[in-house]
Amino acid sequence: MDNDAFNFDLDKFRVSDVNSAYYIKEFITKQEEQEFLNKIYSVPKPKWVVLKNRSIHINFVNSTRLQNWGGVPTERGMLSEPLPSWLTTCTFPKFSTLGLFNDCEKFKLPNHCLINEYESGQGIMPHEDGPFYYPTVVTISLKSYIILDFYKHLNSMNCIMTNANNGESKNYYNVPEFSLLLEPRSSETRPLQNLSSWNSRNQI
Repeated sequence: MDNDAFNFDLDKFRVSDVNSAYYIKEFITKQEEQEFLNKIYSVPKPKWVVLKNRSIHINFVNSTRLQNWGGVPTERGMLSEPLPSWLTTCTFPKFSTLGLFNDCEKFKLPNHCLINEYESGQGIMPHEDGPFYYPTVVTISLKSYIILDFYKHLNSMNCIMTNANNGESKNYYNVPEFSLLLEPRSSETRPLQNLSSWNSRNQI
């Protein structure tokens, strides 16, 4: 979908019965998707960070990997660096047209990007996006369908607990409150202050 197609009300993309979540089908074109994939898989090997014991569900492969762009989160704050142009050229005009980051007082556009690679059936345990990603998070799916499961915070004995690893451990109900299916090239957007559930990602 080109930029001109985004000249209408963001509310048309609102997910029914979900507070302040938006789903945009074909957020990027097939050509833009392929350009992203070409760039992602042409970066130097050290740019990939391998994460152990992060995947769940079908394949039981115990590692995934990611790329970190825009800075490194530390205990003292984000050590910022500019995002590469290949990440921003096709997406930033669409973000601006839709006003996805209008609630961000300091940054009116994204300032950080994590690229997570999952094989079919892999995923990540439920977690919360930390304060560095406040107030808005956007997920764009590439090459595959993705299921996002959202869990409510624990206020009951009917829950499960995760171990304290990489800040991804807390308590949450053992059944998702709701799930979203993202088609390839689509996007999902949510303000963190309005949708404070735990979420996990799984690739089909």
